[in-house]
Amino acid sequence: MNNDDVLRGIFERFPYGIFVVATSSDNGILGILATWVMQVSFEPPLVAISVEKGGVFADALLRSGRFSLNLVRPEDIRVAKGVLKSGLLIERSDVRDDFLVTPEGVPALRESAGILECRITQTHDSGDHLLIVAEADAGVPADSAEMMTLRETGWKYRRKPPAKAAG
Repeated sequence: MNNDDVLRGIFERFPYGIFVVATSSDNGILGILATWVMQVSFEPPLVAISVEKGGVFADALLRSGRFSLNLVRPEDIRVAKGVLKSGLLIERSDVRDDFLVTPEGVPALRESAGILECRITQTHDSGDHLLIVAEADAGVPADSAEMMTLRETGWKYRRKPPAKAAG
């Protein structure tokens, strides 16, 4: 077994929660499923998320400077699959009606295990991803449901294979 396989196997055993990260763009609501999310600080209340560098979502997130971090409940698997299938643009997807826009202009899920409205305070170049640190400046409590994890879905978060050189 090569070292990449060993590392991949260990990373796949990490306990990942499933979150929907949503932001606004010129084209409407954009959203992704995120698993690389963590609390960073109590005071101020900071979270960190990791998003793929150079993509449409990362660009919109940086332009907006704000996003919602939605804790997905196990019973919301339809919404999670819909966000995955939407290809970022929630506006024209089957899950559009599952979102609302808060008074602060941040798109968020109508129902979840909890929502944080966040303002980006720092970004860090982190390999093939961008690490975003944000202050949670508002929260929306929800029911007491547990949040969904990758383990319940059977999904695996795997590295994309390297792009093949043309020629």
